[in-house]
Amino acid sequence: GLLADHNIVYLFNNTTPFWVASLLSLINIAWLIFSFKETYQAEPKKWSLFRGIKSLPVGFKQKKLRSLSCYFLLIQLSWIMYYQVISFFLSKQFSYSALQSGFFMTYIALLLCFALSYIIKKVEKHLSVSTFFKLSTLSIAASYLMTAFSYEQVTMVWLFATPIALTMPILYTYCLTLFSSAVDEQSQGWIMGYTGSINSLTMAIAAGLSGYLSYLHLNIPFYFSAGGTIGALLILIFSKRIFVHASDKSQPK
Repeated sequence: GLLADHNIVYLFNNTTPFWVASLLSLINIAWLIFSFKETYQAEPKKWSLFRGIKSLPVGFKQKKLRSLSCYFLLIQLSWIMYYQVISFFLSKQFSYSALQSGFFMTYIALLLCFALSYIIKKVEKHLSVSTFFKLSTLSIAASYLMTAFSYEQVTMVWLFATPIALTMPILYTYCLTLFSSAVDEQSQGWIMGYTGSINSLTMAIAAGLSGYLSYLHLNIPFYFSAGGTIGALLILIFSKRIFVHASDKSQPK
C-alpha cells in the first residue's frame, strides 16, 4: 500500500513493492551465505522435478496420515483462497485503494504475529488439541461465510477477519506438530517435504480457481472457503486417527 502510493514519494508506483521484495530476498540470501553454517550431511540423491508430487500419494495412502492430510489440505486451501481474493474483494466491492488494502493486510499480519507470540501460549494452557481444532475450525468456517454476507459494510469484513487470522497460524503449527509426531525420527525430513507439497498443491488449486470463481460472483470464493472448512470440520468429527499421536495438552514443537 504505502510503497505503491506515488503521493508519498513521487517515484513510488505499482512495481515498487516488487523491487523492495527482491531487495529483501537478496539481503536474505547474502545473510544465509555469510552467517549460516550447514551441519546436515545430505546423502547424494538423484534430483527429480516431480519428487514432491510423487510424495503426495505416498502420504495419503498411509492410514495414520490420511485423515490429517485431508484436513490439512482443506483448511489450507480454504485459507489461501480467502487470502488471495480478499484484497480484490475489497477493491471491487468497497473501492479500496492499494493503500487501504495494504492497511487491511497489515492488520491481518499483526494478528498472525499476535496469535503465534501470545494466543498460542494461552491455548496450550487451557484447551486440549482436539477441542481447539474443532472450535477454531468452526469459527473460521463461520467467519468465511459471514464475510460473504458483508458486501454492504466493510467494517464487518475487518471484524470477521479477526478470528481467522488469530486461529489459522496456530492450527498450522499444530498440524505440523501432529504430522511430525505421526512418523519416526528418520522420516522427519520427508514429512516436512510432504506438508510442503500439500501447501504447494493448495496454492496451485486456489490460484487456478480464485479468478474464475470471482468472475462468477465476488462472494463465491468465500462460500468455497466456508465449504472447504466445513469439510475439514467433518473430518475432525468423524475421524479417530488425527489426534492419536497428540497428548491432551500437546504443544507445538
